[in-house]
Amino acid sequence: MSMNLAHKTRSVILIFVAMLLASCGGGGGGGSPPPPPPPPTINEIEPNDTVAQVQVVTFPATISGSTIGDILDSVPAVDLDAYRFTLASAQTVTIVLTGGTSQDMDLSLFDSGGMEIGFSIGDQTSNETITMSLVAGTYDVVVFPFLVDVTTTYTLSIQ
Repeated sequence: MSMNLAHKTRSVILIFVAMLLASCGGGGGGGSPPPPPPPPTINEIEPNDTVAQVQVVTFPATISGSTIGDILDSVPAVDLDAYRFTLASAQTVTIVLTGGTSQDMDLSLFDSGGMEIGFSIGDQTSNETITMSLVAGTYDVVVFPFLVDVTTTYTLSIQ
C-alpha cells in the first residue's frame, strides 16, 4: 500500500508541475524577446530653421512635419526643418524621409562640428534615405524642399 501512495504522490506532484509550467508559458523555451515598440511620433515644432532653433529629439525618433517652399519669388523663401539627436554609443543609423514625393524633398546629416557627412537628394518620385555608421555624439538632420512651391507634409524616421 505504501508503494501505491508513493505512486499517487508522485503523480500529483507531476500534475502540479505541469500546471505550473503551463500557466507561466513553459519557461521561455529560449526564444527571442519581442522587438521594442516603435517610438511615438513627435510633431515638428517651429521655428526649427537654423542651428540656433534646432528641435532636439530623442533617439530613435519618428517626426511628423511640413515644409513651405516659395519658388515663385526671385529669391526663394525656403522652410528648412532641423532636428538634433544624440547617440550614446557607436551604431548604424538609418534616416528615412517619406511623404514628400509629390514635391522634391531632400535630406542632409551634419556632425556636431557642422560638417555635412551624409545627404540624400533624389528626385520628386522617391523617398530619401541616409544609412551610416556613426560614433557616439550629437548630429543634426535637415529636411529641405528643392524647387517646392507648396506646403509639403512628411514623416522623418531616425532609427
